Amino acid sequence: AMRADAGLVCHVDMEREEHSVRCHRGFSLETVQRIQRAKLRDAPIAYEVVRTGRPVIMERVLEDPRVAELARREGIRSAISAPLKSEGEVNGILVVATRSERQFTAADREFLAAIGGQLGLTLRNAGLLDQTQRKNLELAALVAVGKAVTSSLDLDQVLTKALDTVNHVVATDAAEVWLRDQQGLTLRCHRGSHREAFWERTQFAIGEGLLGLVAHQQAPVLVHDLPADPRFLRQRVVQAGFHT
Repeated sequence: AMRADAGLVCHVDMEREEHSVRCHRGFSLETVQRIQRAKLRDAPIAYEVVRTGRPVIMERVLEDPRVAELARREGIRSAISAPLKSEGEVNGILVVATRSERQFTAADREFLAAIGGQLGLTLRNAGLLDQTQRKNLELAALVAVGKAVTSSLDLDQVLTKALDTVNHVVATDAAEVWLRDQQGLTLRCHRGSHREAFWERTQFAIGEGLLGLVAHQQAPVLVHDLPADPRFLRQRVVQAGFHT
């Protein structure tokens, strides 16, 4: 077995082009949180591992501008990032790091390749379990909303129950419902954090901003960076820290 000072296992979501830490030892919580649902395009080492399916070896990591800042902050001197595979496809990344300079041997690489398949299979099985649990949660949510709809004629009560369920199932910080009327769109219900920021503006014209665009196109719009999107016209929501 390899001797290392720090390590982590990341799951790779190819549909979202993201990677997230599933297990870690020896890295700071700040670093781990920065990797959660991080885009592969913003992580050059991870992107290279996924793209090539081969390990990236950094025996003098402080000399690599792609990760030198992170390595300096964590006190890392050498590291290796290896792919985890299931059925020939990369579905994860294993990172092993040391706080003293080290040369990784052929035996080290063989060891990582050997456990890479096992960890890749573990990630795949865990993903299947997560999918099953999520489907069960979604089904329970649909039942809960259905009960709310059939048990009450109070629209606000039904919307409140529906949004609380959405926040729980999707793990969001806030959700809201806008209704279309003769004037355009009017905010009817909000659930979650920072209520005052969301209620600052309660009306949009059709075609105005992101909400108006959704109403005009009658299709969902997904935004990963709200502060950088000029169509999002709710500055207080941005100031409250919302990004997606």
